[in-house]
Amino acid sequence: MNNRILEFDVIICGAGPAGSTAAFLLAKKGLRVALIDKEVFPRDKLCGGLLTKKSYNLIDSIFGINFLRQETEFFSNRFEVYYGRTKIISSFSKKLFLYVDRKKFDFAILKKAIESGAYFFEKTKVVDIDVNNLLVFTNNNTFKGRYIVAADGVNSIIRSSLVKNEIIDIREYKDNLTLAMEFYDYKFTTDRASLYFGFTKFGYGWIFPNKERTIVGMGALISKNNGLIKKQFNNFLNSIGYKEPTKVFSHLIPTGWIPNRVGFNNILLVGDAGGFVDPITGEGIYYAVRTGQVATDAILISEKNKLFAEINYERFLDKMLKDLRNRKRYRNIVFGTKFRLFIKIFLLVQLIVFRDKILDFIHEPS
Repeated sequence: MNNRILEFDVIICGAGPAGSTAAFLLAKKGLRVALIDKEVFPRDKLCGGLLTKKSYNLIDSIFGINFLRQETEFFSNRFEVYYGRTKIISSFSKKLFLYVDRKKFDFAILKKAIESGAYFFEKTKVVDIDVNNLLVFTNNNTFKGRYIVAADGVNSIIRSSLVKNEIIDIREYKDNLTLAMEFYDYKFTTDRASLYFGFTKFGYGWIFPNKERTIVGMGALISKNNGLIKKQFNNFLNSIGYKEPTKVFSHLIPTGWIPNRVGFNNILLVGDAGGFVDPITGEGIYYAVRTGQVATDAILISEKNKLFAEINYERFLDKMLKDLRNRKRYRNIVFGTKFRLFIKIFLLVQLIVFRDKILDFIHEPS
């Protein structure tokens, strides 16, 4: 490990949407920002890439209205919902769903951060941090800052350091991890999002359109499926006409873990590192960008009122945290029933009678 210490106002660990958004906004305000990531960009990123209205409105407000026009791969307002092989509804949303390629999308936000003045360090892996002295130790250099933003994903090293120091409680973390499995079909095309329930517990399958490929996947809570998710995924694929694909990608999503603290003093958790993901849909892009934005606000206020950034951050996130807790309760009610027929009837009634309200629930921030 190199002993050279690089000093910055803010050290942001992770250059996904949460980290790059914070880097972009903070650098624009004149702070000296180090944005570090273990990968070389552009890098592959597993994700369905669906953006709801709340996501693209937020992104437009931060990066300008032309940003998503350049980065959108596909858009559609069509959707279908199935229970098993039974189609429950085929309809449309008054608001568009946008679809992005995460490899291109994440790189585009990173470039905006660099253009705004952030210093980017790639191939730089976080090894550990000193929570009291705000030091970040990496495989290349040691970074020292006045603030640290943990945007290093579901397996966050920074969050682990806070756990090790008995600051963050993760007793419920493993119970709320979702395993998502996906593959890309470059031959089949579709013009709509298709969601499939009934193949797994506490989760669903999906087919999402994109410019050059279709994304087929399934996500489910690991704790509720007794190691059967891979088998369930193959059953789902067989039911929609696929043989077992040769190349399947998988990743973890923290759906439903709400942290007891959103950071520690001037260390803030954003995006997946803080569990900011919709417990029902698994949507993470909105929460990543939004927490990156809110972390920026918290740091800028701390520069003025000299309070720890965590105090401002938690106050700003109060409404979001309450909403995520409510969505988790709703998820547990809907997916928690043992009666599959009940779920089928419930979905049917909800989608027919309350279609517009459900779409608003998905599209609009609470």
